[in-house]
Amino acid sequence: MTGSRRVRIALAALAALVTAHLAVGCTALDGDGESSASCAFAVDHGDRVYIHVGDVEYELGALVGTARQWVCDDTGGSEEVRDDEIPVEELTAYQAYAIKGIDPDDAIAVRESPKDELSVMVHSPEDEPLTDATERLFGDG
Repeated sequence: MTGSRRVRIALAALAALVTAHLAVGCTALDGDGESSASCAFAVDHGDRVYIHVGDVEYELGALVGTARQWVCDDTGGSEEVRDDEIPVEELTAYQAYAIKGIDPDDAIAVRESPKDELSVMVHSPEDEPLTDATERLFGDG
């Protein structure tokens, strides 16, 4: 499979998961504050939310700090759980890395520990769909 086809397939799958920018991916919590698996993987770094974009080609840059898991409530319950109600030490911490040639305000790579696989995360502005931001940053292969 060619790189551009792989990116298009990953972007199409991602578009199905993230249908609106406000449906930001994260760790979902049910009414009891327990994790559920219905949100896309997302992290908070430098007051920005970054969403996992799947398989793209990139070159890893320097460590830029720590990212924390992003929390959302998409279970439709009447009680809303906000990320500021969860102690920061209970949120998963990830090492955040720059991606060579891309501003860390736009995209980073993260992993939970040095032996874990890296995940590429993109921040898309409210007026730009995630798929468009990913293509702008990484091209079509």
